[in-house]
Amino acid sequence: MRIAARLTACCIVLITMVITSAANASGYTSTRYPLVLVHGFMGFDQFAGIDYFYRVPGDLRQSGSSVHVVKLSALNSNEVRGEQLVSQIEGIIALTGAEKVNLVGHSQGGLAARYAASMIPGQVASVTTIASPNQVTGFPLGEWVSMDYPIGTPEGDLVNHVLTALSQLVDLYSGVDSGLSHLAQSYEGFLNSINVAGLTQFNTDHPQALATSSCGSGAAVVDGIRYYSWSGAKVATNLFDISDYALLMASEITGQDSDGLVTRCGSHLGEVIRDNYPMNHLDEINHLFGFYGLFATNPMVTYRSHANRLKNVGL
Repeated sequence: MRIAARLTACCIVLITMVITSAANASGYTSTRYPLVLVHGFMGFDQFAGIDYFYRVPGDLRQSGSSVHVVKLSALNSNEVRGEQLVSQIEGIIALTGAEKVNLVGHSQGGLAARYAASMIPGQVASVTTIASPNQVTGFPLGEWVSMDYPIGTPEGDLVNHVLTALSQLVDLYSGVDSGLSHLAQSYEGFLNSINVAGLTQFNTDHPQALATSSCGSGAAVVDGIRYYSWSGAKVATNLFDISDYALLMASEITGQDSDGLVTRCGSHLGEVIRDNYPMNHLDEINHLFGFYGLFATNPMVTYRSHANRLKNVGL
């Protein structure tokens, strides 16, 4: 029995290697339009040589994608970050000669992608949000911080100073090669964008593809742009990943029906690919350094599969 089990495991590994090699060689992810990866809160393109989307850009390029990673303010409002994204999309289009781009945004990056699609719909082929708080119920932690630690109180001002200093540090050591350092940082702008009032106003201004029921799907295509979303719904996935413990603490506010930061139903937008991957908020970008769950879906596979999905619909 043990020999049979080992042979079965070896066969599975070999088949996986063959399939992966074939996908890489066949242009599996060669989309018509470039993929643009958009980071979330406190994010970056690269920080000290480390990808925000850890090893994802290289993996996608290996299997045929044209991939660009933007850098937005680590800490600012959806609108400010969205305008920064619009500017960089126009630069990518000018550089590549492409007519449009496919936007893939994680967390708050998904809201910047939605903003850009609303502002320049003719230059966006698709928007995919990954664990973004698309619904007003999507980010309970933002409302909790806004209510319990508002700016102007000693506690709120302390959070403001700490996060602003961290965002400036992230800004200083990322985006250097692309000339994108020294972007504006604003904790107040961020906080007012991700509480219930801020998300409500954002959704009023940019309602495209929002879910029409509390945990339903939205329109798959709006103004010629395809909308997709996916997210995880597991908080602790790897005991050796120290970030899991921080997400477990956050889930005391967010709840267990979430990836630790964003609720499962609150992430819905457009065509919901899946909202319960066994991943937490950092697994979704293959961090910390690829420590995802032992029996979970490899995040790389999720990105590759989605790029292939876009390819198959002509995007």
